[in-house]
Amino acid sequence: MNSDRQELIWVGPSNPRAKRLPQKSWEGYKEELFQLYQMMTLDELMEFMSLRHDFGPSRRQYIFQFRKWGFRKYGNPVATSTPSAGPAKRSPPSSTYSAYSTYSTSVVHAPKRRELSPAIEVKDPFHGLGLPFDTIHADEHHVLSRHPDDYRAPALNDFEEWAKGQRRINDPDASSIHVDISQDIDDFSDENIYEMKRTADFLYAMSFPRDAFVLYVLILKRLRASPNCPDWMILWATIACARTAWGSGEFEIARSLLKQRLDCPSGSACQVDQFVMRMLLADTYARISDFEAEKMHIQAALRAESANETLISALPQDHRTFDLWTYHFLTREFSVDMDQPPDAAGQNTPYSYRFNNEEARRMLLHLKPGPFEIENGVMMNPVLRSCLQWTKCELSNLAIDPHLCEYMDGMTHSEAHKSAQAVILFCAFWERWHSGKSSTADDLCVWTTKAEKLMGISACQVLIAVVFMVLSAAENARVGHHDKGKLGNLLIDRAQAGSLYLSSCDDVILARCFLLNFSAMERYQGGDMGDWTTFRAATREYAKGFL
Repeated sequence: MNSDRQELIWVGPSNPRAKRLPQKSWEGYKEELFQLYQMMTLDELMEFMSLRHDFGPSRRQYIFQFRKWGFRKYGNPVATSTPSAGPAKRSPPSSTYSAYSTYSTSVVHAPKRRELSPAIEVKDPFHGLGLPFDTIHADEHHVLSRHPDDYRAPALNDFEEWAKGQRRINDPDASSIHVDISQDIDDFSDENIYEMKRTADFLYAMSFPRDAFVLYVLILKRLRASPNCPDWMILWATIACARTAWGSGEFEIARSLLKQRLDCPSGSACQVDQFVMRMLLADTYARISDFEAEKMHIQAALRAESANETLISALPQDHRTFDLWTYHFLTREFSVDMDQPPDAAGQNTPYSYRFNNEEARRMLLHLKPGPFEIENGVMMNPVLRSCLQWTKCELSNLAIDPHLCEYMDGMTHSEAHKSAQAVILFCAFWERWHSGKSSTADDLCVWTTKAEKLMGISACQVLIAVVFMVLSAAENARVGHHDKGKLGNLLIDRAQAGSLYLSSCDDVILARCFLLNFSAMERYQGGDMGDWTTFRAATREYAKGFL
C-alpha cells in the first residue's frame, strides 16, 4: 500500500514580488519609455532599459505604469477591459501625427493583474533592423539579411515603381494620405508603401522629422525585403532615417544603421560612403549637443587623405544619392574648431576646414552623371529646371491658406518669417501637386518622379529648396502693398517676382543658388522663438488635413 503513495516534493519558496519603485524613478524615464514602446515589444524594452540604465521593474509593473500614463502602441486604439473576440480595429491614419508629439491622456481602467490584451498588440515595425540594444553589446558587426524568407516584396529598380498603377498626380483623391502603420510589414501593398513614402517626404520637408522617422524605417525594412533592390535605394532610406532621428531611441536606431554601413560598405565609392556615414553619425550627436562625440566622428571622417574637395570626383557613377550630401558636409561649418579648444569665453564658434569650396562647387556642377550636369552653360539634368518651370506655371492658380498667413504676420524674427513664408508656399504647391488640378505639361513634372534617381533627394526636398530660391530672389523686388486680409496675395506676388527673376538667370547661377538654399535649409531648424513655435503648431494642424 505504501508503494501506491505519491511522494510529496517540496519546492523552494515562491519568488518574491518585485520591489515597488517610487513614482519619481519612473518619471525620469517617461519620455524615453514612450518612444521605445513605439519601437519595441515590451520584453525588448525591458531588456534595453536593464542593459542601458540598470532599470529593472517587473513586467507587471511596466504594464501597470504604462496604463497609468495612458501609453498605447503607435497606431493602436485605446484598450478596453474586455477586448472583443473579433480582430482589433485600427486607429485612424491621423494618429500618425500625434503619436510622437503628445502623450495620450486617457487611462485604461483594466484589472491590475491582467496582461495587456493580445488583441491590440502590434508587430514591432522595427524588428529586424538592428534595434537600439544591438549597439549595447560588444559585437557591433550585426548585419541583417536583406532577403528574409518570410517576405514576398516585389523587385524594384526605382521608387517610381511603387507609384505605377496607384493614385497619381491627376487623381482628385490623392491630396489626402492614408497610411496604417500598425499592420505587418509584409502585408503592405505597393500603394501602402507609396503612400508611406509620400507622407514621410512631406513631413520631412515640413520640418517634422520625428513624425517622418518611423515611416522611413518601415520603408527601409521593405526595401531590404525586396529581391534585387538596388543598393542606392537602401542607402537613400538609411540617410533619410539618419536625418530624421531626434529622440533618444531614434538616435540609437539611426546610429546602428549607420554603423552597419560603416562595417560593410558596398559599391565602388567606399571612400565617399565612409565619409558621408561618419558625418551623418556626427550630426546625430550634434543634435543633442554631445560635441565630444561629434568631434570624434568628424575627425574620423576627415582623417582619410581623400577627405577634401577632390572627393567629388570619387562620387559613384551608378547613383546620385551621395552627391548633394557629400557637398553639404564638405562645405558646411562645424560647431567647433577640431584642432583647438573653445575660446576663453567657452563659446563654440562656427569653424570651416577651409576646403576649396569654390572648386568643390565647380566640380559638382559639371559632374556627369551628377545632380546638374552643366555642359556649355546648360543643365543637362532636367530635374531642377522642370521644378522651377512647374512652380512658375502654377503660381497664378495657387490658393494660400489665410489662417497660416495670420500667424506669419506677427513674426518679428527675420529667419523665422522667411521660413514661415516658405512653409506656407510649399503647402500650397504640394496641395496643387497632389490635388489633380494641375494642368502643367508632363515634361515639366519630371521632378515629381525622377528626383531620387537623378538628384539623390526626394521631390519634396527639391520643391522646398526651390521655394526658398524663389523667395530669396524676391527679397529685393518691389511688391505692392496689401492689407492684413490679403497676405496670401502678397506672398504670391513675391513668389511671382522671384520666379520671374530666376527665369532670367543662367543655369550656372540657378544651380549655385540651389546648392546654397539646400545646405541652408538642412542646417536651419527655425530655433525656439515663441512666434515660430506658435506657427509650427498651426502648420501641424494644417497638415493634419492631408494626413
